[in-house]
Amino acid sequence: MSAWPSTELASAARTLRGVSFSAADATLDPRPGSIPCLTTAAVKSEPKWDTARYIPSSLVKDEQLLRPGDILVSTSNSAETVGRSCLLSSVPEVATFGAFVTVVRPDPDVFDARFLASWMRSGAYLKAIARLKTRTTNISNIRSSDLGRLQVPLPPLDEQRRIAARLRDQLREVDGLTVGTTARNTELADFRISVYETAFPITPLSVTAESASPDGWTWRSLGSLGRLESGHTPSRSRPDWWGGDIPWIALPDIRALDGRHVFETLERTNPEGIAHSAARVLPAGTVVLSRTASVGFVTIMGRPMATSQDFVNWVCGPDLDPGFLMHLFVRSRERFRSLSAGAVHKTVYFPTAMALRVCVPPFDEQRRIADSLREQLAEIDRAKAALDAQRRAIDALPAALLREVFGSSHPVVAVS
Repeated sequence: MSAWPSTELASAARTLRGVSFSAADATLDPRPGSIPCLTTAAVKSEPKWDTARYIPSSLVKDEQLLRPGDILVSTSNSAETVGRSCLLSSVPEVATFGAFVTVVRPDPDVFDARFLASWMRSGAYLKAIARLKTRTTNISNIRSSDLGRLQVPLPPLDEQRRIAARLRDQLREVDGLTVGTTARNTELADFRISVYETAFPITPLSVTAESASPDGWTWRSLGSLGRLESGHTPSRSRPDWWGGDIPWIALPDIRALDGRHVFETLERTNPEGIAHSAARVLPAGTVVLSRTASVGFVTIMGRPMATSQDFVNWVCGPDLDPGFLMHLFVRSRERFRSLSAGAVHKTVYFPTAMALRVCVPPFDEQRRIADSLREQLAEIDRAKAALDAQRRAIDALPAALLREVFGSSHPVVAVS
């Protein structure tokens, strides 16, 4: 593709600043004499009209009324979102935009709005924006005047329209692929639930009333099947008690370990740390269940370890398979969470953990269920990993399509 000429954005498009208003002027619902106002929250890949605030129309100049073909740009927001833009293909009602948004209004005799909006999603544009950003303590900003000084590629208008139409069709295909992977992800999640429901016909955890048990299963006190252990945190004021060879499970570990064995942890302690705290080194096979913050996440120690006080830990006896107990907790997660207390920080307290009752089959059946679940869940995990890789490839397509059109042969230069 031959190189295109370029032009300063301000020479072929107006950059308009949004309406300033006080918090007292804005309402969530319309009132007499008010109109919707789009703020930075509306600037997504597609404009989010449902985020609009309503402000008095008397604050709005005629040029600040939105029009089809306007391009919204977030010009004061977090560093990650400043410069983000979206095209208004239509304007469903009389509306305006706030002071932290700039509207780029292209001259239709020079720019096709869809072409310009596509360029404003390209990597070249985003690199230019990164150079233009100024930063305060919490937010970044771009001046409307700096937007206007950007150099923009300017192919003939007919070619702009052809490019915009082709990109629109290609991006619609990408959207279709995204919808497909989202649906398959939902199917996998539903299948995971059904696998657990098949393995456990009832929610097999209780502290009060117990449901009828499947044939061959019986309700037992969990304390009669395993030994309950707590954890502890060695003093943080003693760095010599940290960095040893004893893995120590803490809340930052648990989400990534959920439903699997743990062999390594983010932090380690040592024999001195254990000796000077209430923590204990527990044997491999201990089932570790979070009881605070991330309530209900569960793992199995793959080697001797200690834990923080945020967990209740069960050392299984001869009649309880650790893999079965871990999956029992996964199946009963919502029931376990319902046992937590606390207005802000939910916690399952030790008296509750000591009172837990579980519904279990004979040991050999427990092991068969655990082995079957391990195989089925491994298949689901492999399918999920393949789907995630496919989704990453799909997510990269829009940038690749834009790069093909607005690549290195059409650089964006901020005029100094």
